[in-house]
Amino acid sequence: MQFLKQNIGYKQQLKARVLDVSKLLFLEKGVKAVKMDDISGALSISKRTLYEIYDNKEDLLLEVLHLMQKESREKFMEGRKEDNNVMDDFIAFCQFQTEFMKNMSPSFITDIQKYNKVQEYLKAHNNESKKLSMSFFLRGVEEGYFLPHLNYKLICDMMEVQRQHIISSLLYHTYSFEELFYNLTFTTLRGFCTTKGIAQLDSFMFQKYQEV
Repeated sequence: MQFLKQNIGYKQQLKARVLDVSKLLFLEKGVKAVKMDDISGALSISKRTLYEIYDNKEDLLLEVLHLMQKESREKFMEGRKEDNNVMDDFIAFCQFQTEFMKNMSPSFITDIQKYNKVQEYLKAHNNESKKLSMSFFLRGVEEGYFLPHLNYKLICDMMEVQRQHIISSLLYHTYSFEELFYNLTFTTLRGFCTTKGIAQLDSFMFQKYQEV
């Protein structure tokens, strides 16, 4: 029984290491450029051992994406203050996202479009993100930072169309992820901010570009 527990513990630790190393390699080089041999070599394990954990690269990539979403959510919540208003949360989210995307290879975004299971997962994740965005927008209206009487469901749909266009047109090969994120997100958000919201948003942007 003790041996069985130790064996299970070892496999769980190894799986965690596989995910961490795969995440770093995928983000740095893209998915296509990283072979299962590269991952097993980086971990100093046999290819056979790796395939005992993951049958194929798509299943591995899918779990890497799950891990990335989990880590992102946890790290954002760790840095969030309880008394934040909606604009504080938005600015903190943007800072976190841009920091995360700094070391992401454009090839990573291109490559994940080619996996059916991954696309199904991302579609479900985007639908969940839309629900969270709606809650965020309604909270912003209540706090007086966003204009009332606008169709925020339509705004969510429009932002999704813009995001899809960036991907389909490969704009992220021309512009950095940070530049795309800030120009899309801030111009859209500023358009439905109240005077109160614009003041806080502009103050942040002024400070940001003073530091550059």
